[in-house]
Amino acid sequence: MSPSTKTLARVPNAAAAWAAILTRAPVARAEDVPDRRYSVRGVAIEERRALRYSRVVAPHGRDAWADAHLAHPGFLHALAHPLGLALMARPRFPLPALGLVHVKNSLLLHRSVCVGERVDIETHIGGLVRASRGSTCEVVSVLSSGGDIVATDVSTYLLRGSGNSAMRAKSLQTEAAPFASAASPSRWKLSAGVGREFARVSGDVHPIHVSALSARALGAPSPLAHGMFLGSRALSEVGVGAYSPLLWELEFPSLPPLPATVWVRYGPEEPKEGTKGGSVAFSGFSLRGPTPADRTAHLAFSGRVTVLGGA
Repeated sequence: MSPSTKTLARVPNAAAAWAAILTRAPVARAEDVPDRRYSVRGVAIEERRALRYSRVVAPHGRDAWADAHLAHPGFLHALAHPLGLALMARPRFPLPALGLVHVKNSLLLHRSVCVGERVDIETHIGGLVRASRGSTCEVVSVLSSGGDIVATDVSTYLLRGSGNSAMRAKSLQTEAAPFASAASPSRWKLSAGVGREFARVSGDVHPIHVSALSARALGAPSPLAHGMFLGSRALSEVGVGAYSPLLWELEFPSLPPLPATVWVRYGPEEPKEGTKGGSVAFSGFSLRGPTPADRTAHLAFSGRVTVLGGA
């Protein structure tokens, strides 16, 4: 059966999608992902919003992005995100959207996207995997212009449960001495309101990031830092790939509660076949515990940006 594509007049409102998720009565869920795609044509890369996004994720005291005329790759993810959220908000979506945790993201940028440009976005749900340790699904968005793909964004979500706990435990074990190889890690001071600030520019208003009250309702002691904010800021700080095709990969094992101090380290990797400028890996850590003596390092996020070879 061919996919059923519904062309929408505009990008869905993320807040309205969350309202539907939070207030809709439980219904019988489908066993598999419905064969439905959402598409929106001619979405504008608005200059004001794109610039506000790049400023929020800029390293302190530096330019907002390498070129103000180019959209930050994180902004492209933010532009497509409401379509995936609207698909997950559908009544018979096979997994409870409120229980899903964004654990990984991968964005393949085929070429730079200019501010003021218009793109078409098509989004579908794929990669549903059910296992004893938890269930995962992928939200896949393809952004194109003039019939050519400019970016492919894949978000991986995990159903809350033992799988997520096991992943976090593994992260702590493998990163027992996170600063041993980083003489001068970058230090980020994140305010209690940075989640709301990022929500305003990205449109991603997940309740666990925007207020203490909504975070506590979802089982978190305080708002959690947004993974895409952390990854976008790291990409800005790396300062590579603004004009070249790139692959930007992220994982979010244990997002820190706000306010927080996060130490971020960077390390170059050797170029691989098919790449032009090599890769820069990064990882961010926060120290948590009831007292200074009891604090341990938690891996908050990690990833890499790889500059790809030209056509």
